[in-house]
Amino acid sequence: MTDEFEFNLSEASLIQFEGNSKPQMMILYGPPGNGKSYIAASASEVEGLYPILIIDTEGSTQGTIDLFDKDRIDVVRPQETHPGNEYKFVVTLLESLLTKTHKYKTVIIDTADVLQEWSIAAGRQKGDGFAHWNFTHSELTAPPNKRDGKWEDRGLFHRMKAADFLSILVIHDKREALNDEGTLMYANLQWSGQGKTKIGGIPDVVGYVTRDTNSAGKSTSTLHTAPTKRNLAKNRFNLPHKIDDPSMTVIFDLIDNKEDK
Repeated sequence: MTDEFEFNLSEASLIQFEGNSKPQMMILYGPPGNGKSYIAASASEVEGLYPILIIDTEGSTQGTIDLFDKDRIDVVRPQETHPGNEYKFVVTLLESLLTKTHKYKTVIIDTADVLQEWSIAAGRQKGDGFAHWNFTHSELTAPPNKRDGKWEDRGLFHRMKAADFLSILVIHDKREALNDEGTLMYANLQWSGQGKTKIGGIPDVVGYVTRDTNSAGKSTSTLHTAPTKRNLAKNRFNLPHKIDDPSMTVIFDLIDNKEDK
């Protein structure tokens, strides 16, 4: 039998909300060239979301940042500045962003699945067998763990979710099911190991980005924010299931202007 205790609610112990809540972390995923990097970088056009820092793991920002105000965007490319030590550099950078005062309102990892590849390579140096899988999960996607009576945030992505800046993870898609004609039947995140079942639960928004040509011959992107039989997706803000020509301005306007229920 547990001991009875008194619990007094006070304003000091309650979370106070001002206006509509906002995403703390987002995942944008899809095939290459569908507009993921553009949507992420468009955070530089939203008041309160810039300056932004893009951790560019594969040159995805090349050309994209030319479409935005470069005074609001900083880019680091670990493969150019720290070849052979990319993962250590990114982890050190993220630790600094999570523990020290800085100017950034949005931090983008583009792409996060390349970061996982670097993490797996670093994990292989820790031992044989499944050591690299345990390492990458513990480093990136592991949920808070209770140790010695205290809850500890283990994975970097959980810690980023709790930070005072918006985090955006850009990830490629993995086409897990194709029919006999090779047509996509289901798209999931390009993620490996036990973290695959964890990473989608961390962010507030998981958006699947597709690209099609409309009747006028213009190529446009669509952001899918709800799960279907063909793709993983979610959002916690009652966003439309499909958003055409998406940008962070459009997404945050939809969140700001939604009707209170």
